[in-house]
Amino acid sequence: MERAETIVIVDDDREIRTLMELALAKPGRSVIGFGDGQQALEFLERTEGVGLVVSDVVMEGFDGHRLLRHLRANARTAATSVIFVTATDFDVRGGVAGDRAVERLRKPFEIGELRALAEAAIRRSERAAPPRDPSTGLHQREQFEALVAAALGQAAPDGPPLAVMAGDLQAKEPDAALRRVAEIIGMHLRASDCAGRIGDRAFATLHPACDAAGATAIALRIIDAVASDPQCAGATIALGLAIAPAPADTRSDSLLAAAREALNEALRADSTRMSLRTL
Repeated sequence: MERAETIVIVDDDREIRTLMELALAKPGRSVIGFGDGQQALEFLERTEGVGLVVSDVVMEGFDGHRLLRHLRANARTAATSVIFVTATDFDVRGGVAGDRAVERLRKPFEIGELRALAEAAIRRSERAAPPRDPSTGLHQREQFEALVAAALGQAAPDGPPLAVMAGDLQAKEPDAALRRVAEIIGMHLRASDCAGRIGDRAFATLHPACDAAGATAIALRIIDAVASDPQCAGATIALGLAIAPAPADTRSDSLLAAAREALNEALRADSTRMSLRTL
């Protein structure tokens, strides 16, 4: 699904939330509602392709302003458009001054006004979205590295391990093969994972909350899938895995460098096409 085709609704009033879901629904679009900001954030952090968040401001615990701060701190959601739907002027002023990707809509609102604001916000979110690699549809190198840095920066001190995988493709027709490899990677990534093209024949993947065993399992599935795919006949890949047992204490440049070093080890090895390093 394309970025502009997913909308997240956040409101602790069930009737208003349902009204907005029905008002913004249309063929080819997914509209998903949540009763609080924490639930919405958990969904947003593991989901790509959200073009708009429509949120109440005053909610118990995790309110709209707190949700917005988390969205702007995450490279995946930093440019996502937001509409604050609120009953008072005070609610819409706090914490959003200067954020041009935030619209305000006062309750009670007209359905037509909500729809018009939503369509304009989605178009703005599309324009602000970082461009993908045109050949593979993967994140470009700069954006992928930003996603790695954001994932490490948001990790809790006692959070689970995080893995990065760097890959190299050898093929007679590398462009066509890499397009197919990108499709295969997408089939084997979890919802929270992402992938980027970081060189002519090079790609990388990010796996939050993933230890060495989990990353190895993903890597082996990708290797086997490429080896058995008719469209990849004659192509081989090498993978280097880097594991950060304590992501909150890990620098993104160190993790990415470890993945590249592991990849170089895999390329030099005769008996295996995969190598792993733990920081």
